[in-house]
Amino acid sequence: IAGSLGYAGGIAGENGAGLVERCANSGFVTSGYEAGGIVGYNHNYYDDPDPAIIRHCYNIGSVSGYTVGGIVGFAVQQVGSSVEIDSCWAACELNGTNSVGGLIGHASGLTIRCCSYDKTVFTGNPVGKKTSCNILDSGFKSTEEFASGAAAYLLNGESSGGFWRQTIGTDAYPGFSGDKVYYGYISCADNAKKVYTNDATATEVKPAHNWSNNDGICANGCGYECTHDSYTNGICDNCGYECAHTWDEDGYCRKCKTF
Repeated sequence: IAGSLGYAGGIAGENGAGLVERCANSGFVTSGYEAGGIVGYNHNYYDDPDPAIIRHCYNIGSVSGYTVGGIVGFAVQQVGSSVEIDSCWAACELNGTNSVGGLIGHASGLTIRCCSYDKTVFTGNPVGKKTSCNILDSGFKSTEEFASGAAAYLLNGESSGGFWRQTIGTDAYPGFSGDKVYYGYISCADNAKKVYTNDATATEVKPAHNWSNNDGICANGCGYECTHDSYTNGICDNCGYECAHTWDEDGYCRKCKTF
């Protein structure tokens, strides 16, 4: 897509007080002026109540021009309405002779919310040049972090219930279809950490060990074995394991310290 003297975008050269939603671009975009992976120039009109919004879009196509952004080349909010870039991501090479940003080349007055870009592919800032912008709940991620599901979770507002989907281990990036991404504990192992996963059983708090087999080994499969540090009447206070007594000559079990 080429626009030698005008705005160029993978989906639209210009979006004036409109909605661009659920769009994707993988083609090369170039312009001698403003170029964006999705929209070249995104803006509202002075004293017009209609907003200009780009939502749930992504770009993986290279972009080059004067003012260049992975999502939008130039975005400006004027008095009377709003301009928003919401839940969008980019993973692309960017080349510009003026201002270049992983998300927007030049931004003025607008709000960027829950957006991300691949910092491994483009190492610059999210916005090349900005004036009075609100950047909320957004941030760059590495290619590895994109593959892990971290970016999808961010794009969804740090929740599993948003628009973006990704089958971790199969999809390198979020998309319009696939599995929900969760963030939490999926193991009760002592060294367990929160992970991004497609497992809906992931929990905010690390789960407790499961001693239902009454053998002192966690039934959740984490491999933990109870140390049986204290007993009451021959029953382990931690896991409920019943001591297999080993009595000494005085009738005292040294395992559970019981007569």
